Amino acid sequence: MSEEATPVVPDENIPWRRSPISKGKIAELRQRSDLQGFRQVGLHILLLIATGTLTFYAWRQEWWLLMLIGLYAHGSFYAFLGMGVAGHELQHRTVFKTQFWTDFFLWFISIVGWSNFVHYRTSHARHHKYTVYSVLDLEEVLPKQLKRAEWFWSYTIHLPGIYRAIQRCIRLSAGRLEGEWETRIFPESEPKLRRRLFFCSRVVLATQLLLAVVFVCSELWIMFALVTFAPFIATVLSLLCYFPQHAGLPSNVPDFRLCARTMILSPFVSFLYWQMNYHVEHHMYAAVPFFNLPKLRQSIADDMPNAPHGLWQTWKELMPILRRQDKDPSFVFVPTLPEVNEAGAA
Repeated sequence: MSEEATPVVPDENIPWRRSPISKGKIAELRQRSDLQGFRQVGLHILLLIATGTLTFYAWRQEWWLLMLIGLYAHGSFYAFLGMGVAGHELQHRTVFKTQFWTDFFLWFISIVGWSNFVHYRTSHARHHKYTVYSVLDLEEVLPKQLKRAEWFWSYTIHLPGIYRAIQRCIRLSAGRLEGEWETRIFPESEPKLRRRLFFCSRVVLATQLLLAVVFVCSELWIMFALVTFAPFIATVLSLLCYFPQHAGLPSNVPDFRLCARTMILSPFVSFLYWQMNYHVEHHMYAAVPFFNLPKLRQSIADDMPNAPHGLWQTWKELMPILRRQDKDPSFVFVPTLPEVNEAGAA
């Protein structure tokens, strides 16, 4: 662990350092696949159909304990189908080889997740270009902390998250931008981009309202939990996965090995998380599809810092860092880099 000097805001051409890998190997790893895309999306949706069916049946039978167990599992898995995970990979356009399916599932995930893929795509492109650089990347601002209230809501129903998602959807549907980041990434000089942004939220809002009418008219109240508010129920597992991506690490450094964190997770959690636990590798070579990130890790392993194994080990390392940052926001954890290939290509 180390203290970091006062950051200097760089220009817009950051000389990112990337681990050396042969052109042939990286070209192989960048190959997209409709089969792999449908395998991931299909299995994830089938998992949600299974937990949703179990919850629905228990609700019909008035088996309340089984209903709550099923709903908790359903919400836990549903949280990964949002723009931050499944939609994240789709907006990178690396999931499917066929663009039609990428666009189709981007719309689907935006609707079921109360999100806006135009907003996320535009913001996330800046995040990759300026990863956790002060002023330049406002999607991910360091240092970041988790308050007790956030833990509480993540274990239950995230009411503040529901309010924020619906409020933003209504606001963008009305054509209103808010805050420095939105006005920066959607400037007045790009009216077409703004129109696409507002149109996406209008489609999401209209579809959600239509679904709500159907659920009310058919008296299927459980469907509000299984669909409408499902992204906000039992989000703790997704929180445990995505929060460590950059937390506690240095900002303003042109080396993804220092400002991003890779975790080695179990196959099932990695599946839910769309392999985004390989976060250093993802930032380093963003054009590599999620299903090839483990292979990318193997190819450049000698140039990578050690990665914690499992969420328990990850949070065991992270919590002391967060506690110290809470007292001293200037403190950061600097990963130990291997001596091999330290002069690697940029």
